[in-house]
Amino acid sequence: MVITIIITIIAMIIIVTIGVIIIVVVILIDILVLVFVLILLILITIIIITTIIIVITITITTNSTTIVIAGHHMFAMNAQWALCGKLRLRPRPRAESLERGSMILRFLLLTLAAGLRLNNDPMRPWEDHPASTAEELQELLTIMIAEAGTVQVLLKAGGAEAQEVMCNLTLTCEGLQPKADWLLDYYASPLPNKTCTQSVSDIFASGDELVSILQVSRFAVASLDVSDETLRRYQALSFLRNWLVNLTRTHHYALFWAGFWDGDPQKRTTKGKLSNFAKSLEHATMHPDSFLGQVIEGSQNLDACYEDAQTSALAGNMWSIASMSFVLGMREKAQGTVIALVNKKITGERNLSQSVLSTHEIPTVGLAAWGLGFWSPKVIVVDLMGTCSQTSPALQKQLFARLPTWAKSMKRWSAEAFARRSRLQWQCIDCSGTCSLDDALAEHVEKLVKAVLNLKEF
Repeated sequence: MVITIIITIIAMIIIVTIGVIIIVVVILIDILVLVFVLILLILITIIIITTIIIVITITITTNSTTIVIAGHHMFAMNAQWALCGKLRLRPRPRAESLERGSMILRFLLLTLAAGLRLNNDPMRPWEDHPASTAEELQELLTIMIAEAGTVQVLLKAGGAEAQEVMCNLTLTCEGLQPKADWLLDYYASPLPNKTCTQSVSDIFASGDELVSILQVSRFAVASLDVSDETLRRYQALSFLRNWLVNLTRTHHYALFWAGFWDGDPQKRTTKGKLSNFAKSLEHATMHPDSFLGQVIEGSQNLDACYEDAQTSALAGNMWSIASMSFVLGMREKAQGTVIALVNKKITGERNLSQSVLSTHEIPTVGLAAWGLGFWSPKVIVVDLMGTCSQTSPALQKQLFARLPTWAKSMKRWSAEAFARRSRLQWQCIDCSGTCSLDDALAEHVEKLVKAVLNLKEF
């Protein structure tokens, strides 16, 4: 009996020690893994304790039976036969104890097996790919910065294909009465005040260039350590940010999407499905749920903007600024997750690399996370084509697309130090075949979102 108690204590100490070590390691990786490991440890502990109790019960029962038999050998033969009749009935409680213990063990083992199969449930029509850790993405960014050459910024030509959008934005801007950064008022030769008409023109004529000015800090402007051309662009960008970011606000956290259309014959990837899925997650689509998105979506002229190189450049500039405003709005809300729903092929007509998500929105997430710093969301991509193995690498490359130039401008920062400015994580979910944007998938994605929120609160 004493030996059994000692073994029990030693077993419990070993379990607790292993549990503490695993928790310390796992807590830095993923809160979901931590919860699973805790459940696993509890189940193992219950199994061990139950086994020990059964062993003790069997030992006590066996010893009691032996003592009874030895004592009754002193009686007469008739008493012995009577006793044997009684003894034949005594093993029954022991058999019942063994049977009950066996049933408990089987139940616990089945429960444990169900927990082990949780992440590989064949009944789920989607597949979770392992999340990329912050350290893995930081290493990829470090390599990309080291290998990057000089990036040439191409000047885009002007045009007049989006007059409807420009008119709507100008009226909205004038109603907000924005101003540029007040630091500019202290220059010896102040720049002329910006107007809303000029600011809207900047969106289409200089969008890409203005986004790159995000890397110019207010400290540099206050120190008079910028060129005249950079100063003019800084003024244009600060004026734009003062009114345009306000137009991207939604009642809920925002999500991105690419490739959804109402002409889907299977009705699986329609904009209606997209909207309902976003509502199930208590999220909103940036376009058209925000005011800026509605202005862009409501214009019929934007389709014509891609008919030639000149007007395509206008649309590209517009989407650069719009995406910057969308993402800066997310960052200002301290949004912990960035959800992107993708229904685009890697190659072919209208492929993923040509989408607004790939060319503008995801790169701007990288700028906001590593360039501006102090923002470490988890990107969750839901791939309706079931091609996460191709989609994730392509979009991660775009996530870092604008960062090498920014990193090289920060001369006091090494590539490794710059890569550590954010702890952004990445996870992709394959959703093809029978998988659809239904309540089950929404519940699963919502759990991932809440896990990130709980981890940040922890």
